[in-house]
Amino acid sequence: MRNFTYTLSLLLGTFFFLSSCEFDEPEIGEPAKQYQKFIGGAFNETLAKSIVLEDGSILILASKANGTANVSDYYLAKADNFGNLLWEKQYGGNFDDRPKDMILLEDGSLMILGYMTGSDGDKDFVLLKTNSEGDLLDSLSFGEPNRIEEGNKIVQLASGNGFVMGGTIKINNQVDDNLFYKITNEGEITWSLNYGNLIAPGDVIGIAELNNEKILWVGNSNLQSSSDSDILISVINKLGLSQVINYYGENNSTNEVANSLIQYGTQWLIAGSTVSSDQNATNALVVDFSYNDDIIINQTLINEKEENLQLNDLAISPDGRLMVTGSLESSPDNYDIYLSKWELNGSAIWEKTYGGASNDEAINIAVGNNQITLTGSATVATNQSLTILRTDLEGELTE
Repeated sequence: MRNFTYTLSLLLGTFFFLSSCEFDEPEIGEPAKQYQKFIGGAFNETLAKSIVLEDGSILILASKANGTANVSDYYLAKADNFGNLLWEKQYGGNFDDRPKDMILLEDGSLMILGYMTGSDGDKDFVLLKTNSEGDLLDSLSFGEPNRIEEGNKIVQLASGNGFVMGGTIKINNQVDDNLFYKITNEGEITWSLNYGNLIAPGDVIGIAELNNEKILWVGNSNLQSSSDSDILISVINKLGLSQVINYYGENNSTNEVANSLIQYGTQWLIAGSTVSSDQNATNALVVDFSYNDDIIINQTLINEKEENLQLNDLAISPDGRLMVTGSLESSPDNYDIYLSKWELNGSAIWEKTYGGASNDEAINIAVGNNQITLTGSATVATNQSLTILRTDLEGELTE
């Protein structure tokens, strides 16, 4: 475990807030109306994770560039039910520091996982704890000397006895291995696991506890150049030993890419994309699987369109159908936010797109309070800003 020296600062600059829909500001206590708003400054922001709270307010975690090449910070903000900024905080040092995931604890505090870069170029898993207002309470780093270790995902154990973090080890900027740590609530390492035998490992995109501290995780193989990258699904037992490994899409001359993982009853759903071997089309992909001593692929849903379509996240609608989001190519080299409601067989009930003349993308989706909340990125003026888009259950932005 290594210490990092970095600073916590409250952003003092004025951020741009734009709205693509003109509504009167609601009275406090009214349901939030539909809107799209943007949060951004003079430099690019890239969304890592958002959490919609019970009152409709939104926690937003992102990496934020500061104008110096290869330098970025952790950025944490909270917007109210109407998309208005309540507060924002920034954490980081003098190098490339990026958050990847956050979880909300029962007491309202946050655990934020990512990585930070030392003066020697090494990167370590870094775990920050903040209170509900984003004030830094504690920080820990995990890593070995002379290694690049990047934390991707974190889960709190149902027992309350600690956390499991997953990420990667990189050599020459290429993923060389997948790495996991189990830690106590006090930050002490219980076990760590290097897989070592995975085929072209990639980033961890999802992590969850199955039962009795068994850990399910999903990642990607990294053979993008071979036209046969796969989705990796694996289970780690409570002692930190790999139990099951399964590859979806193996040896089918197609690139499969996973972007998110959710639970659906006793099943699990992965949102992502497929790219055909001729590289002419990117199609939306949902993989449905279950685990009972083995990983069973139940079905795959592929939505083929004339335009390139990638799914980044999915959620369950109140009537049990799928809400999926990501990005759709609206014209050459221009992508819009994509939102669709699917039947469980993958057929679209309705589809919506939102965007302007530049690239826009939704990363996270949440469904609740008769609303859909999308968070992601949008190009505003000359830089990439964060965006919050809230629609009704039919994807409409109008009242």
